[in-house]
Amino acid sequence: MEEVVTYIQKNLLNRTGAVELENLARTFGVCETQLKKFFRAFYGIPVRAFIIRQRIEEAMKMLLNPGLSIKEIASKLGYNELSNFSSDFRSFTGHSPRKYRLDNSAFTF
Repeated sequence: MEEVVTYIQKNLLNRTGAVELENLARTFGVCETQLKKFFRAFYGIPVRAFIIRQRIEEAMKMLLNPGLSIKEIASKLGYNELSNFSSDFRSFTGHSPRKYRLDNSAFTF
């Protein structure tokens, strides 16, 4: 299962859908049901929840870069809809992406 985690982390910004469940299962030669079962047994969380957590943790880093819009960040992380990104972000952090950015922005003069 460690190979799956490494693959997810390396391909998080890959816009080909590499970290989607169907593609992960195909890449590792198992069916989706097996992947979900083994991942949950090994890590204690569903693979989808792990992927979302990885995406949000990456988004938190990206939001510190004022040169990237929130919509760009969502797109880079594989979200087709900004509302889905915002919902996942709020569920994970308790804040909207915009509020997180404002609260964590460094002021430079």
